[in-house]
Amino acid sequence: MEFKYYVGAIRPKDNVIFVFGSNPLGINGNPQRRTGGAALVANLQFGVEQGEKMDNCMSKSGKAYGMVTVTAPGRKRSLSREELLKNILKLYTVARENSDKLFCIAYKNWDEVSLNGYSGSELCGLFLEAAYASNLPENIVFSKEWVDRIPLGSIKVEAINFIV
Repeated sequence: MEFKYYVGAIRPKDNVIFVFGSNPLGINGNPQRRTGGAALVANLQFGVEQGEKMDNCMSKSGKAYGMVTVTAPGRKRSLSREELLKNILKLYTVARENSDKLFCIAYKNWDEVSLNGYSGSELCGLFLEAAYASNLPENIVFSKEWVDRIPLGSIKVEAINFIV
């Protein structure tokens, strides 16, 4: 297995897909209040529209992928670990089907809890569990913050330097 990582912020580019935690309702951040975490970034920088239902799918813009992590905004831990794992496995399938794109996972936090109610370390563990269950697609790219924390042993790591 090989882990790829990016450094800094994910920026829009032709071959980059911004992977963010979403809800199935189409509430993609709140631009007026500047809230919503990565969903707001998806809306402002990656062409995800308000009202666009990002239910484990690619956006209409083709620049983002909304992975459902909550049933509705503010509903922390409203999905079980098993449901999250299933959604990650679906992301991996879509990534394999779009091998010309780099799917950049927008999570960087480790100890702090995300808007979905899970810590970064819990989410990273689920991404790894899915990777071992179905082989990590070569075009999945994690943040350096996550890769630095993964006990890699003899696993190969490659930096993707297109984002700074």
